[in-house]
Amino acid sequence: MKKVLSLFVAFCCAFSLVACGTSAEPQIPDLTGGWKQVNTNSADSYQQAVIQGDTIEIYWVSNGGDTKSLYWAGTFVAPTTPDEPYLWDSVNDTERTRSALLASGDETKTFTYEKNQISYSVSAFGTTTTMRLEKQQDYVPKQETSSQSKVPEPEPDSASTAENANTASSAGDVQEVFDITITLPADIVARLGSVTQESLDSNPEALGAHSAILNADGSITLTMSKAQQEEKLSQLGTSYQELLQGLVDGGDYPEVTNIVANENFTEFTVTTTNEKQSVTEIALDLSLRAYGVNYGIFAGTNVQTKDVKVTFINAVTGADVSLK
Repeated sequence: MKKVLSLFVAFCCAFSLVACGTSAEPQIPDLTGGWKQVNTNSADSYQQAVIQGDTIEIYWVSNGGDTKSLYWAGTFVAPTTPDEPYLWDSVNDTERTRSALLASGDETKTFTYEKNQISYSVSAFGTTTTMRLEKQQDYVPKQETSSQSKVPEPEPDSASTAENANTASSAGDVQEVFDITITLPADIVARLGSVTQESLDSNPEALGAHSAILNADGSITLTMSKAQQEEKLSQLGTSYQELLQGLVDGGDYPEVTNIVANENFTEFTVTTTNEKQSVTEIALDLSLRAYGVNYGIFAGTNVQTKDVKVTFINAVTGADVSLK
């Protein structure tokens, strides 16, 4: 009996060891859903992505989520094995991105999935930053509202119709008074890719305006309200602050420890460990001036490159080491 019991115990122990030593098979990751940037330097400014079906969309998000601007719309290819890293090349949906001011003009973009993160490169004004996004477990996809669920509204009587028309006319007059026009130079428009008057008419809001005219010289004249201008400046300001931090952290300028800009991006203070401004920092100087010029376009201040002040300060002595 003891011998039988011993064999039974040994069998149970052996079975336990085998069971404990068995690991679950790796699963093919499901990348569908919402993704949020985790390596941002601001809680109110980041990139957010949505993967649904065979598409991926990425947005610049600012103002705590109240403002979103399209950065990328393209194809998504789901993984078929659990192997990592997993890479796919997304083809730009230019019908969506070509009229979005803050969208990438790249024909394709390479995405990498590894260790529960999606990463990709974002380039602007000569600076490249790697974005790292993680999946949002609480993401809920938007549901299209069925046309059958809409409740028909009662038709207004003729008196109320006339009253509403008069009110709308007055509001329109007020709107016209406060509208402003901004012209995007042809060199900036060229970065948007193929732009036609038809594409501008279909979606002027992508440029932050309610109307846009493509001029013969390749420039675009935007008409926008003051509120639209303020929203666009807020978007640009948030994006530029992200890019400035990317310049510090990116490794292209290892001697630069900090970059501070004033509110309208006409003055920049660069802290560096160099005792005099280096050759690579001359390129940085030009990039910062481009920020100021572009911001000035939407601010309506007509800022020129020479109007932007960039000062390089030694991190130890505090001395101005800018090239004179």
